[in-house]
Amino acid sequence: MKTKEKYFKRLNEHIAYARECLNLKDEQIVGIFLYGSQNYGTDSKDSDVDSHMIVLPTFEDFCLDSKNLISKEILFGEQKEHINVKDIRLYRENLLKQNINFVETLFTEYFILNPMYADLFEKFFLQEKEAIAKLNMRRAIMSIGHQAIHTLKQKGSEDKKLYNGHRLLFFLQ
Repeated sequence: MKTKEKYFKRLNEHIAYARECLNLKDEQIVGIFLYGSQNYGTDSKDSDVDSHMIVLPTFEDFCLDSKNLISKEILFGEQKEHINVKDIRLYRENLLKQNINFVETLFTEYFILNPMYADLFEKFFLQEKEAIAKLNMRRAIMSIGHQAIHTLKQKGSEDKKLYNGHRLLFFLQ
């Protein structure tokens, strides 16, 4: 199986697993985006596949329970891959904060959009990704700086820290 096919297969598995875990309806799923080393060419054959999944609230939650925003991290499979599930309102808020972990989802080539929302998501997010990434350069640099500090404090392999440094440099440039 080609590498690209492998990543898209895994993203589809993430969708199915998150849908089951959170009891989501198809119309609630906006899309799923791979994040991590695959986007920067720093992955290895053992790299896991982590994803951000953007969802819509149910109409009832939107109208009656505006404080109940979906924000869950689900672990998937033997490698404990991360599926970060976010309400689209939280996703937008994190983009406005210039949170690098969300901005990078706009730049991956590995994503699946729900056909119901593909045109709107492409128009308002993907076609505007450069503007969104540069919306507030001060905040973007601060976000990247905080992520760099977090990376240095993390326990783990030096390779992982180096990869994160490469990712952050990519976004600074």
